[in-house]
Amino acid sequence: MSNKKKLEKLKELRAQVRSFKDTNDHYYQLFAEDGNIDEYEQAQLDKIAGMISKIETELDKREDELGFFAKVKNSFSELGENIKDGLSRKDDDPDHSLVDPREEDNDTNNGSDDGTNDTNDQNGSNDGTNDSSNDDTNDQNDTNDGTNDDTNDGSNDGSDDNSDDSTNTGPVGSVIKDSVGKDGKNDKNDVLIVQKLLKDTWGYDVGQEGTVDDKVIQAILKFQHRYAGMIRKQDGRIDAGGTTWSYLCGDKKPELGKQDDGTLAGAETETEKKLAEFAESVGEIQIEVNPGEFIGVRPPYHQNNSRQAVVEAERAKNPAVNKIISKMGWNDEHGKATPGAIKKFLEDCIAKSLIKDKSSTGLNQFLDKFGISLDCSGLAIQAVNFLKDGNLDREKSDAVQITNAKNIMNYGTKISAPKDLVAGDMMVNKGHVRVIIDVDINGEEVAFTTVESGASVDLGYGGGSGHDGGDGVGERRWRFSQKSKFEKCERLKGNAWASDGNDYVYRRIDDAAIKRINAL
Repeated sequence: MSNKKKLEKLKELRAQVRSFKDTNDHYYQLFAEDGNIDEYEQAQLDKIAGMISKIETELDKREDELGFFAKVKNSFSELGENIKDGLSRKDDDPDHSLVDPREEDNDTNNGSDDGTNDTNDQNGSNDGTNDSSNDDTNDQNDTNDGTNDDTNDGSNDGSDDNSDDSTNTGPVGSVIKDSVGKDGKNDKNDVLIVQKLLKDTWGYDVGQEGTVDDKVIQAILKFQHRYAGMIRKQDGRIDAGGTTWSYLCGDKKPELGKQDDGTLAGAETETEKKLAEFAESVGEIQIEVNPGEFIGVRPPYHQNNSRQAVVEAERAKNPAVNKIISKMGWNDEHGKATPGAIKKFLEDCIAKSLIKDKSSTGLNQFLDKFGISLDCSGLAIQAVNFLKDGNLDREKSDAVQITNAKNIMNYGTKISAPKDLVAGDMMVNKGHVRVIIDVDINGEEVAFTTVESGASVDLGYGGGSGHDGGDGVGERRWRFSQKSKFEKCERLKGNAWASDGNDYVYRRIDDAAIKRINAL
């Protein structure tokens, strides 16, 4: 097909999308006039939304196939169409002849010649998402209507809807019409639907008032990292018909289901439960940003030798912050801060009005800037001591003193096979260490979860906001297919297993190992 025909087809598909969306908005308002959308009415709206999703999927697919110059022409064409559509549309006289949602027979006929049927044959699914578990772009590309909303009747204007009603009556319907979250449209009813799913289905502590705040965005980021197969790129936004939405509403299932204890696969033994508590306490430190208001913050990773000079320069430029840091103690100042030390540092800075952005991300970046962080061995040793004494304080009586990954590898007790792993063991090489917090053996397969502090962007929620490209503490899931050999290790990436290197060894910090390390 020539570029000209391809561009004409894309223009036709965009016209179909605009017509369907206009129809969807019209009937949504019509059905909602009595304050309630019944199941039959919602089913009709869902059918229209399904048609929109299929056409948009086909649009994305066809646009990806264009060459550079064709993409430029297509972008200008789309912009012109949107401007023309906005200038010519009359709110009081919309054309809704395209779909009559009150007639059952119209659910699939309309738009059947729009090219979307090819999507079913090629992709094998109608959910508007790419089945690849490592697809980093679905949520970015799954809606093309951002420029059209203002030309309708104003019902999609999130800033208006969020302030026009102080009474929460709960969401109407169960499907969002537009984007929710960071940089989203944030229609009040859409936000209510997302908030209800996040809280009732997935257990996230978010409000139910229909407005997007830091807690909602952080919950979306965590959900994207944990369940939605978007580990390498969380954007904090849920788009109608997109990847995150498909997982949130249950159309797509994560590789590992929801666990009440917050770990990737659940804790069974007492040691595993204790380490699940440790991972939560270290990975999301509760900071009082206002009286009675707490925000969860992950400590960042860095403070290697290459970062020390940068951090010291930042401290020198801010004497007020540096004065607070100088009272923390050497280890807390040099990449091995305890949760208690991090909490006190941030709350002292907040009390002196030294932090402008008191969101979860803002506090993480403040820690990163001034080098109050937690490196991998600092976390590992805190885990060992937590198992011994049950607290996260740094004390002279701690079972094992601060050391590095190389010493853990050289002086830890060797573990010979995957079947011998237990919670509390270490996955280590001379440069990095992870703490095993859960082990599950099923036949020949041994799967386990680790918690670590690292610089990788796919480690935890947040998408890598630290100076090193990562932002700190997070969990990973691993497995060996043979319980007798440390060979062919696999790591869960998104919602698919992938081969990983075998350069790690496995060590136990038992009493003999502690004695060897403390003697160094």
